[in-house]
Amino acid sequence: MKQFVQHLPVITENNPNFIGVWSLNDITFTDLLIDFFNSNQMLQMDMTIVSKNGNKIDESVVKGKSILNIKAEGITNTRLLLYFKYLNECYKNYLLRWPTIIKQEKLGLLNNFEMHKFDKGSPNKYDPFYRRNQPVAGIYSLSFITFLNSVEKGGELEFYYHGTSIKAYRGVTVIYPSDWTHASKITSNVSDDLYIIRGDIGYYTYENKTYGVSLHSFEQDVKVKADVKDKKK
Repeated sequence: MKQFVQHLPVITENNPNFIGVWSLNDITFTDLLIDFFNSNQMLQMDMTIVSKNGNKIDESVVKGKSILNIKAEGITNTRLLLYFKYLNECYKNYLLRWPTIIKQEKLGLLNNFEMHKFDKGSPNKYDPFYRRNQPVAGIYSLSFITFLNSVEKGGELEFYYHGTSIKAYRGVTVIYPSDWTHASKITSNVSDDLYIIRGDIGYYTYENKTYGVSLHSFEQDVKVKADVKDKKK
């Protein structure tokens, strides 16, 4: 059986750390995803942060970062379909390593995953972020990040409570719990433009509402060559 992903060890101050890291064996599609991001500039938004009283926070906090939001339901783009096929392999491997922590049959890819671009030299003054600090926290279980390119300095995924950072290497994918125990952020001052794709895995159906799709729906074969010819669409 063809192996799509390779698990990588993670050394942290805590054990077990529930942080899974994989290297994707076929990383040619990462350039196609970067091209997809850059070809959809009209749909991107620059990050802005507004305080509770409505005042805009220092622009230096968010300068140099763009986001493209994508809905998980109804994905037809072959670049994204191939990526989620590989992500599903990482997810299944994660479940083999920690099989008791979640009810896997009820989890899937949640809507509104994101592609991010951090401009060269841009700061990142955010506090460490985690998903389960929101009103719908119950649907979140795991978060994921894939680095679409490598940078020499900066851009690591830093886990605040675990004393470890995952370096930004092209094709490296990280899956970890969405709770405060795994609060994390991308570190500042990247030496080159950095592209990532990130999102969440959780209860995609909850209280008769749909919030995403099953990851099993991405297990079918995907024809990459057809997408290479059509990558500007």
